[in-house]
Amino acid sequence: TTVRRSAATADVPLLVFAKVATPTVTGKAKVGHKLTAAAGKWSPAPTRLSYQWYRGKTAIAGATGSGYTAQPADAGATLSVRVTGASTGYVAATKASKATSAVAKGDLTNTKAAITGKAKVGSTLTAVPGTWGPGGVGYGYRWYRGSTAIKGATGKTYKVTKKDRGAKLRVVVRGTKTGYVTVEKRASVRIAK
Repeated sequence: TTVRRSAATADVPLLVFAKVATPTVTGKAKVGHKLTAAAGKWSPAPTRLSYQWYRGKTAIAGATGSGYTAQPADAGATLSVRVTGASTGYVAATKASKATSAVAKGDLTNTKAAITGKAKVGSTLTAVPGTWGPGGVGYGYRWYRGSTAIKGATGKTYKVTKKDRGAKLRVVVRGTKTGYVTVEKRASVRIAK
C-alpha cells in the first residue's frame, strides 16, 4: 500500500479589526463615585472584551471590569481604562481612553454631634461624634470656652472647672479619612452658674 502525503498548507494569516474604537469613560472622578467604560463600536464587533483600569500609568490590581469605583488611593491622580478586543481568527487589539481629570477627594457622611453629661462644675462632659461614613473615620476633639480654645482640652471628654461656671462650652469634632475631605461638626452646652 502506498501512502501519499499532501504538502502542508501555508498558515492562514490572522485578520485585523477594521476599526478599533477609543473607549470612553463616564461618571464623576471623585472618591466613592463609580466610573463606567464604554468600548465603543468596533468593526467587526469582537466576541470578547476585557478591561484594565489605570491610576496614572500604573495598572490597578483587580480593576478589570467595565465599571470602577474611585478609591482613596486615587485622590489627586487621573484614571483611564484600556479595552482589549479579541475574536477567533483576529489579532487582539487594545485601545486606551483619555485620562479623567484628577480624582477629587470624597465626601464624608455624618450626623449631628452632641455633648452628654451634666452641665455643671465638677461633672465630666463627653463629646458624641454621631454616625460617620464610610468606615474608618478618625476623630479629633477641641473644647472651647466661648470662642477661646481651652488649653489641653483635646480629648473626647472634658471635666468642667470653676472657670466654666455660667459659660458656654463648645466642642468641635473633626472627622478625617485618607482620600476624603476633612469635616468639622460642633455642639455646645451652657454651664450652670
